[in-house]
Amino acid sequence: MARTDLATQQIAPGTDLDFLGAAVAVDVANGHRVLPRKVGKTVLIIQNTAAATKVVTIVHAASQDNTDQASTAIAVTTGVRAMRPTKAMVQADGGIYVNYVAGHTGNINALELNP
Repeated sequence: MARTDLATQQIAPGTDLDFLGAAVAVDVANGHRVLPRKVGKTVLIIQNTAAATKVVTIVHAASQDNTDQASTAIAVTTGVRAMRPTKAMVQADGGIYVNYVAGHTGNINALELNP
């Protein structure tokens, strides 16, 4: 499956950002590959606009002995969750893989704190 790439949006100190306004639609069919510069400074903001709660999963790297990171249930129609992936989630290609359950509608944005 070819994932949809999602570059992180850099946030410098002293700035603000409309993080949902700059988000992209979730790709349920393919999932996303987030491409961070520094994973430790990356936060994913996921919105759910579906009429049912949804869960998002960040897939752990095959080389790591960890489990996937799943969000808590994201509330219906207006729910927003922030997830902070760990270094154990970085895949061999340098991406962070995000999976969605069927019927998830909404948006995602990858924010990266830039010192």
